[in-house]
Amino acid sequence: MYSLSPALCRQMVKRVYKGIPLQLRGRAWALMLDVDRAKNDNQGKYERMKEQARRDSSEIKQIDLDINRTFRNHIMFTDRFGEVSYCQGMSQVAALLLMFMNEEDAFWALSQL
Repeated sequence: MYSLSPALCRQMVKRVYKGIPLQLRGRAWALMLDVDRAKNDNQGKYERMKEQARRDSSEIKQIDLDINRTFRNHIMFTDRFGEVSYCQGMSQVAALLLMFMNEEDAFWALSQL
């Protein structure tokens, strides 16, 4: 958001308070959290972390249990997403981000929070 003009920042703040349309939420959140910069500053890191998690994660069972409790009736979460990193208390936030963003953008958005 820092690269936006002051007028555009004010307009964006008004829009946020009014409610960001569903189809724009993922992009708006990505802009506000500077997801593109995080991705550019860490090129390839997401895929490396994902691969390492596939090999080394001992928390898969716990993740699967918690996914069943997180928006369990939502179609997007009836199957397990790939594991990256995990903290049980963040599952609701991660699930919400995943409803509006692709997996990598949701990861970087969560890391920016």
